[in-house]
Amino acid sequence: MKNTYKIGIGVAVVIIIVFGVYFMKNTNLFLGSIPSSSTAAQSAVQYETRADFAKAIVLATVNQRDYSSPSKPTFSDVPRTSSYYVYIETAVKRKLMSGDTDSNGNPMGKFRPSDNVNRAEAIHIIVIARGTLSTLPSGIVLPFTDVPTATWYYGYVVAAYHAGLITDSGNHLFYPSNLATKNWVDGILAKK
Repeated sequence: MKNTYKIGIGVAVVIIIVFGVYFMKNTNLFLGSIPSSSTAAQSAVQYETRADFAKAIVLATVNQRDYSSPSKPTFSDVPRTSSYYVYIETAVKRKLMSGDTDSNGNPMGKFRPSDNVNRAEAIHIIVIARGTLSTLPSGIVLPFTDVPTATWYYGYVVAAYHAGLITDSGNHLFYPSNLATKNWVDGILAKK
C-alpha cells in the first residue's frame, strides 16, 4: 500500500508540474516573458509613417480648397487609388515634403509612404507648415543637449520650442533621431 501511495503522489506531482508549465507557457507567465511596463507600453506605440504624417500635417495646416489631386501621380509608390494620395500630393505641392532624390538632387519618383518619420524631420515639417520659423527671435537658448547648433534641424527645434510646440520634459533631451510617434505628432499639431 505504501508503494501505491508513493506512486499516486508521484503521478499527481508530475501532472501538477506538467499542467503548471503548460499554463504558465500559454499565459506568458514564464519569468523570461513577463513584459515590463516599458515593453508593454512600447508594443502599444504607433510610429508615424510618411503617409500618415502627410495626412496629419495637411489636415492641420491646409485649407481643404487648396488640396491637390493631379490626374497623374507624382510618385510611382503612391497611386491615385491610395487613401493618402491627396494628402501626399498636397504636402509635396506645398513643399512640406518631398520624395527621394539622387545624389544630384533629381527626383527619383518614390515617396516611401510606409517609411517612418523621425522627430527632427517631423519638427522641421511642422515648423515650415505653420510658418513658425519666420517669427524666430534671436538669442533663444535651447534646453536640449542633443541638438547641437551645427545640425540642419537646430533652427526648427528652436522655432518649435519658442512657439511652445515642444517643451523640455526635464531630462534636457529632444531625441531628434527617435521615430516620431502618432501621439507626439498629434499633440504638437493640436497646439495653436
